[in-house]
Amino acid sequence: MVNSGSSADLLASHLLTNPVNPLLKSGDEILVPIVIWPTHIWSPMMAGLKVKLVDVNPATLNIDIDDLEKSITPQTKALFLVHLMGNPCEMDAIKRIATQNMV
Repeated sequence: MVNSGSSADLLASHLLTNPVNPLLKSGDEILVPIVIWPTHIWSPMMAGLKVKLVDVNPATLNIDIDDLEKSITPQTKALFLVHLMGNPCEMDAIKRIATQNMV
């Protein structure tokens, strides 16, 4: 349990780069939607990850699926998804993209 969503973001980011059992290493690229809270950007950066911003769909304010596909590079190791203002992300499409490109 943590005191806020911001603290949860920071904890999750540091757990991903924990030297005891790292899932990501310093400098790995993580894709983050451009319309979010500042902690969604700063937390991965504080953990040593390289944040790359992805455009959002103006109708939902969630990550834009087309821009997400275009933004993935061989350096992309993770996605930081945000279901903004009660609008769920297009998880079926995101799962398909992640499976095809990052697994």
